[in-house]
Amino acid sequence: MLFAFDSAELTAVARSQIADVAGQVTGSAAPVRVDGYTDSFGTPAYNAILSQRRASAVADLLRPTAADGVLVSARRHGAADPIAPNTLPGGSDNPAGRALNRRVTITYGSR
Repeated sequence: MLFAFDSAELTAVARSQIADVAGQVTGSAAPVRVDGYTDSFGTPAYNAILSQRRASAVADLLRPTAADGVLVSARRHGAADPIAPNTLPGGSDNPAGRALNRRVTITYGSR
């Protein structure tokens, strides 16, 4: 899990994973894009802000490792594009699915 519910604070596991990515990004001349997401709880406006905070938290860790002049951008997506169901088939809450949706994706190596 990268983020706890309603948080942009990176977990220890997330920091370790980002350090691994930072090692791959180091010295690359390609732009780096960080996309932030939330689960479906909360209003769309709040989730947009939270997803931006998550993307920015990761981008802030990656920027010092990027080569001079390389753009590291952070974009928000709120609850869009879930990778797991936020609810179970009967309509009840799916905490495991929501945890997976609280994420960022990092894209680099292409122009």
